[in-house]
Amino acid sequence: MENYFLSSLKPKCPFCGLSRKKFSRYGKLGCKYCLESFEDIIQKFYEKLYFFPFQVGGAEKEELLPFYENAEKKGLFAVISELRQKGISIRLRIARNISNFPYPIHRSVSKLRIISFLKEKKITQSLPEEYSLYYLDEDHVRLSTMIGSEKDLQNWEINTSALNHPELFEFSSFGGYINSCPSNCGKGTKISVRLKLPALIQRPLLFKKLVPLSHTLLAEGEVIMDRNSVLTLYYKNPSNAEIRQFLFYAYALREFNESLE
Repeated sequence: MENYFLSSLKPKCPFCGLSRKKFSRYGKLGCKYCLESFEDIIQKFYEKLYFFPFQVGGAEKEELLPFYENAEKKGLFAVISELRQKGISIRLRIARNISNFPYPIHRSVSKLRIISFLKEKKITQSLPEEYSLYYLDEDHVRLSTMIGSEKDLQNWEINTSALNHPELFEFSSFGGYINSCPSNCGKGTKISVRLKLPALIQRPLLFKKLVPLSHTLLAEGEVIMDRNSVLTLYYKNPSNAEIRQFLFYAYALREFNESLE
């Protein structure tokens, strides 16, 4: 089958039938084999962006670095606590697609069927009340929660362990857990923060240096700004170390913004 993919570009995935045109338009996979079928498109648009000050060059790095180092000195517990006290939301999410079920882009599997499968396998029976479940959005199931302490991060890893079963959820040896969005493939996890940086936004050149904006179809790290100038920064498939760095970075941005006001 590998030779089939390598021989020439195909107009559609030979397994689920998703067309190249539809994938190019929506950027969503129809099955795990779409990763191979549309590898050329994915590679063209995939861009890794990281939001850490030590990867920002020039004088901008020197301006932000003291605030980042201060976050490191405070520690993760204090940083999360201060961010939450200032009304900055921190969210973790994980998404999964069930093996051998059509992906949501095909619109051919019911919510009831998904829920029944999860109950049968006892995947969601013991989740904390503060966790939210979403079905058939981009993926079969998405679990998310707000983070208010370092303990919440530790509990999240424990509480989501039932979702780490390659025999139950779509998995590839080279792609990890397969999400509908190719840039989510791997752990299928994402951390995000929402914050306002009004003073920094008023300095567009500096803002662009410190807060990399991406409009590519598939970006690992990205920034979204709504009409109220509220920024959502997120990072996909982070390790525990990267979660710490990401939150330290968000804290540094917030403190740097205050120094400009």
